[in-house]
Amino acid sequence: MNVNLKGILHTTRHAFVALRQSRGCILNTSSMVGIIGQANHAAYSATKGGLNALTKSMALDYASAGIRVNAVCPAGVWTPMLHQWVEDQPNAGEIKQYLDDIHPLGPCPEGAVVADACVFLLSDKARFITGHLMHVSGGAEIGYRRTL
Repeated sequence: MNVNLKGILHTTRHAFVALRQSRGCILNTSSMVGIIGQANHAAYSATKGGLNALTKSMALDYASAGIRVNAVCPAGVWTPMLHQWVEDQPNAGEIKQYLDDIHPLGPCPEGAVVADACVFLLSDKARFITGHLMHVSGGAEIGYRRTL
């Protein structure tokens, strides 16, 4: 709660004057689990769900100041921390395969796919987009997949 939700709320409140003066935008980093949930990660999922609601509420509150507020919601993404965690598991190969298989568009991506979505949402090309939760998931949330 302190990092994933309260930290964003307090940072945004303190930056509001500068954001209003610059007509800046806010881009939050959420997660697909804040939308669809995840077993054994209730607290994390709840904070990301709260961040999604905060994103939409702030978009409404700040629109009159010309400030856009959006969030990216990635599914699995290879980061150095995730690589290390997988390698530390006794069934590392199975976990890697699972992470590859949950994305219908292909294997678990590197962070550049999320960065590309962020660049768009922060750009002037997204000037009329606010309150949006952009799924950057390769379709992980759109249905069950069974690979044989």
